[in-house]
Amino acid sequence: IWGTWAVPSDTPYFTGAMGNVNTCTSQGFVKMMFSLTVATYYASLILQAFMGIRNNFKEEEYAWIELPIHVVAYCVPCAIASMIAATENFNP
Repeated sequence: IWGTWAVPSDTPYFTGAMGNVNTCTSQGFVKMMFSLTVATYYASLILQAFMGIRNNFKEEEYAWIELPIHVVAYCVPCAIASMIAATENFNP
């Protein structure tokens, strides 16, 4: 997202690296958070289509699933990315 400038400056083989551990962690958090969120939303499209077909496209029968999809799509990736950031596992 931010390129190599967020990589810690003492990391070998990275041209233009001028960041520190915090910039590396924040870049890793953002990349992990949004890549997992996008993947979760793509999976939820499959679930929504399945529920639509199963309920003959009567939206009132499967509209309840929308809120859990949004909660899971943001809370699970945020929890995973936060756990990895807290243990500094994004850093080289």
